[in-house]
Amino acid sequence: MLYRLIVLAIVLSMQLLLLNAQSPEPESNTILCRRNEAYSTCGSRCMEPKCGNSLTMFCPKICQSGCYCIADYARNQNGNCVPYKRVNTCQKPNVPTGCTIIAKCG
Repeated sequence: MLYRLIVLAIVLSMQLLLLNAQSPEPESNTILCRRNEAYSTCGSRCMEPKCGNSLTMFCPKICQSGCYCIADYARNQNGNCVPYKRVNTCQKPNVPTGCTIIAKCG
């Protein structure tokens, strides 16, 4: 009889341990992004404007979830999203491909 009680106690103890070992539920499904960023389930770092770089780049269509700069903001060298202006730099203004649009920040 004592043997059965000991076995029962061990089995119950193991069940309690297994129940407590389960992964906890996440506290929140909300993704927190930094200032001037928004979360997207399908974005691309290549498509995101970067300060001082050309805005007329060709990027492969890649879907990556993450935080990206909101409209009219570009990522600076510190990784922050800051307002930018579109600046045309035309070395050969009469040639259609002679102009580049640069994201000028600051």
